[in-house]
Amino acid sequence: MAKVGFASVAGAHGFRCGGPGGTHFSVTVVLVEEGNRREVEEGFRRIRERHFPGGDIRFGDGPLFEAQRQEFLEELKSLGFSFHALLVDKRKLHQKSPLQYKGTFYKFLSGLIYNNLYRTVPNLSIVADELGTPEFMESFRRYIHENHQVDLFSPATFTFSHAAEAGLLQLAGFLGESLNLFHAGLSAVDVEQERRVRARG
Repeated sequence: MAKVGFASVAGAHGFRCGGPGGTHFSVTVVLVEEGNRREVEEGFRRIRERHFPGGDIRFGDGPLFEAQRQEFLEELKSLGFSFHALLVDKRKLHQKSPLQYKGTFYKFLSGLIYNNLYRTVPNLSIVADELGTPEFMESFRRYIHENHQVDLFSPATFTFSHAAEAGLLQLAGFLGESLNLFHAGLSAVDVEQERRVRARG
């Protein structure tokens, strides 16, 4: 069955690692069955509105916000999605490598996960969160089509959107941010472990 992936990045380009979670960068793709897309989107919207009536998913620091993050994640377990993520500790990257350039950084790291997904998930379309100017987005689209498509004669759909238009991009962003914070030692909420527990159950 065809699937749709909603891709978002968390963290930023650059090797200045100050700020919460600044040491890590992630690309997270939320996968849903095409036939279940509306159901998952609607379920996520309801959960989000209960916790964040304004629409933006934002957590502060401290035990209270950790408990809220955990509660939010618990409710998300009821939705029919899976996710794949590429997590990078920027402290382990060579600062003089081509990854020092913003365009190369985003294209190369995003390309790693897209390459894997296009080869392992049949009939996959991807909706990615916009990262910059229209010119950069167009060069990014060309890069993906030229380097990470399984079949150049019938390329998979790869489009861009805003989180406000495609709510599951917000879900991907939340999961990526949570991964960054956990692996930076700034949060006890391990979204990878939570999803494994659900899968075993």
